[in-house]
Amino acid sequence: MSDPIYLEGADGHLTRVDRTAYTREKDIQNLIDQHPELLPGDQIDEADPPRWLVIRSEAGIPSEEGGGYWWSVDHLLVDQKGIPTFVEVKRSSDTRVRREVVAQMLEYAANGTAYWRAETLRTWFEDAEKQAGREPEKRLSDFLEGSELDTGTFWDRVASNLQASRVRCVFVADDIPPTLRRLVEFMNEHLDTIQVFAVEVPQYVAKEAGGLRAIVPRLVGQTAKAVATKSVGLQQPGQWDEKTFMADVERRNGAEVRLVCEQLLGWAREHTGRIDWGRGATDGSMIVVKGPPRHGVALFSAWTYGRLEVPFQYLASHPAFADAAAREELRNRLNDVPGIEIPAGGDAINKRPSVALSLLTKPETLLGLLQTFDWVVARMDARSAAEDASNG
Repeated sequence: MSDPIYLEGADGHLTRVDRTAYTREKDIQNLIDQHPELLPGDQIDEADPPRWLVIRSEAGIPSEEGGGYWWSVDHLLVDQKGIPTFVEVKRSSDTRVRREVVAQMLEYAANGTAYWRAETLRTWFEDAEKQAGREPEKRLSDFLEGSELDTGTFWDRVASNLQASRVRCVFVADDIPPTLRRLVEFMNEHLDTIQVFAVEVPQYVAKEAGGLRAIVPRLVGQTAKAVATKSVGLQQPGQWDEKTFMADVERRNGAEVRLVCEQLLGWAREHTGRIDWGRGATDGSMIVVKGPPRHGVALFSAWTYGRLEVPFQYLASHPAFADAAAREELRNRLNDVPGIEIPAGGDAINKRPSVALSLLTKPETLLGLLQTFDWVVARMDARSAAEDASNG
């Protein structure tokens, strides 16, 4: 193949490195499995590049609820925002790299989002890590460093993204033909919740220098129109407020969930008087805080991706909930609310467990939640009053 690249050594000598066809499709598959960073996250989103956690290769996809696996996608990855990413690999010599692979991938996405559960993905990941001799919790914690998520909220976000069909489809080949290129661009411009990309991973092999090999990933499908399409209703950091938050939560979850958020906001204005709006580039947050700026404690937060988080880890900074027994009582009170279940044991009372905002569309569930936070506020006020009296 032509299209060489040249490497210049320290002595000024140029080494010609020729583009070389892969021998087998499996060679490309192994590259992605071992080096998922070859999917160029900085070309997908320069401001906040996705990073990749390998969940499983040959991930089975059912065609019905509770059914056996009917298809399998070459690689299933998840990024640091909990967005599942389907990766299908083809060599350019395979004629299916054109229209047929597009239909195949969309079928995978349609059925994967319908019938996968986040717990299945979690089990796949943990089993693979243990088989490799690694500790899954530490691996995930390291992966999420610097992310807005932690190991306690990551799989909840994966579940929300699956439910909302918020996924990414990536075709990988040594060469992307023009017909597939245009199809990818068209889909990425017109699909609201699904990102569609193609990635070329040509290899260049030097005849000299001991068979030196270079791989140069190139993203296809990220047009200016596609960026604008995916940005509808999504704000840049620092721009969330009541209006934009409510509009995005309704767009992504429906009018009933928006009404729930408006009722949560009303409760917050009456009981704490302080609401902080998040700065996420993709997901908006409404954080209900008790206390003055810089010294307040978050009671709960609602997110436009459809979850409500209870930040036990932050509540622990207040004297009223510094003791683990107090946080355990809060967990028990929340679990008394119809539909809410925060698992016992583990480390939930030191993290940020979450529940679906859609649960709160039931009046008895929303009322129970707000009554629980009435108790939280009263407990905090009583503790602060007792400390003021002892100090006085």
